[in-house]
Amino acid sequence: VSTDKGKNRRRGYDINDMEHYIYFPTTHYHFIISYFLREKNKKHYNSIILDESHFNRNFMNKVIDSKNWDNIYALNLSSRFSNFANRNIFYNSKYDELFNIKNANLVVFTFGDDFVNLLVNSIYKNNNILMGEDGIFPYYGLAIVEEYCNLLKDEPTINKLKRYFRYKTNCKYQFNIQRIDKFLLLNPEWLPKEFIQQYTLEQIVLDQKAMQMALNELTCLYDYKKENLYNDIDIIYFDPDLSNTGFITERKEYEMLYKIFNELKGLKIVIKLKPNNNELINTQRKAFYDTLQKETACNFVMNYSGSKYPWEIIYYNNAINFKDVIFMSPVFSTAFITPKKFFGIENNVICLQNIFDKELKVFISSKSIDDFIDRIKRTYLSKSIYIPDSIDDIRSFCIK
Repeated sequence: VSTDKGKNRRRGYDINDMEHYIYFPTTHYHFIISYFLREKNKKHYNSIILDESHFNRNFMNKVIDSKNWDNIYALNLSSRFSNFANRNIFYNSKYDELFNIKNANLVVFTFGDDFVNLLVNSIYKNNNILMGEDGIFPYYGLAIVEEYCNLLKDEPTINKLKRYFRYKTNCKYQFNIQRIDKFLLLNPEWLPKEFIQQYTLEQIVLDQKAMQMALNELTCLYDYKKENLYNDIDIIYFDPDLSNTGFITERKEYEMLYKIFNELKGLKIVIKLKPNNNELINTQRKAFYDTLQKETACNFVMNYSGSKYPWEIIYYNNAINFKDVIFMSPVFSTAFITPKKFFGIENNVICLQNIFDKELKVFISSKSIDDFIDRIKRTYLSKSIYIPDSIDDIRSFCIK
């Protein structure tokens, strides 16, 4: 583990006089929330863990060079053999600065990352483990953890074997809810009642001025420049890249979207690709939608740069253009609700989960998800969250 002490950020301060917060993001959404929490806790000592498994090295170096953190733990990758050995066998010595931290507040955001779970289950018990929100987790409730584990039974065989071997090698890779001391959440009102009763919660109250400063900093960090793609658009379709999960073939995904987009001719639709460090996957998704556009003759706006930038950064810099735009995806995406979370702004939402469940027998939805969506619906005052049961219903909602 390499560290950058952020010497330009603080001079004349003694860390022993401050609480220490360490954030461990594994997605760009987590990364953005980490910046908000850093501003919230700016009177204290703030560190961040950047893992090259999740963020490319150039991006990590930009964060380090910005010197806006008191300390940065950079977990760099090397050869496949070294990565396996360092993260499965020699982690206590290789990453000793992390695994020997004491009296800190470690903020994690996911139950599904093996190395995060390993760190949480291995560090000294005098550390506080805080679970920040993962966009829509833990709003589903903890039943989703069991549903996630059941879903893994259907993943490719090679992945199942790898996971089985890791868990047999070290049980600390598995999520342990008992290690979580507190949940940090933007919208605790979206939680199931039993969750509120059972766990300690703290609501994250975002100061709008501090959040704006953080988003301006992040806009520069991502090198985002405002685009002219979003004028007079009707729909943003958030691509969840279903076929690369291995649960749906690309052909089936194509057939479904062909039927759906054929009903939306005449509407201007932005295709927002999800951020992905894998250029091969990005190239495949671009080709996928290029073909779909030709076959359907839909008015697509292909936002290829969207794979480089988090939706939250795009929204912040183009909010005025999204006022009456419909958000659409086959899954209930975090992107649907971040404008409401961060800015209190609502958009009409179309979640296609029922159509995909029915046609493909792939259970994108579950009771936990359905209950969660119902709780969110009750807080939407000016817009609607619509879950159509058939393709015919989609167009009537879009053009009403």
